Amino acid sequence: MIRRLAGLGCNIPHRAYWLAPERRNATLSYVHYWIAWFICVLVAFFAGLHYVILNANTRNPATLSLPLLVGVVGGFLLLKVRWLARHLIPLLRVPSSTT
Repeated sequence: MIRRLAGLGCNIPHRAYWLAPERRNATLSYVHYWIAWFICVLVAFFAGLHYVILNANTRNPATLSLPLLVGVVGGFLLLKVRWLARHLIPLLRVPSSTT
């Protein structure tokens, strides 16, 4: 969808530079790759939450395991911070033009 709208809903730093006609395709391919990996992380997070809930329902009375829940949520947050740092920092830097 981002590619079809030519980056219309794409909110990235230095948007004018990265979405200039000569860089638009490469930038949108990068953003597409970036989002695809984040979707994988989200699926893993929801699978982890599902496991925590299933684990809670095997107990009598049903109770959530706090260490397991903190591990799943903490792991997701750490992956999210790492993901943002890895993919957002390169977009913060605009290469200097050599003339």
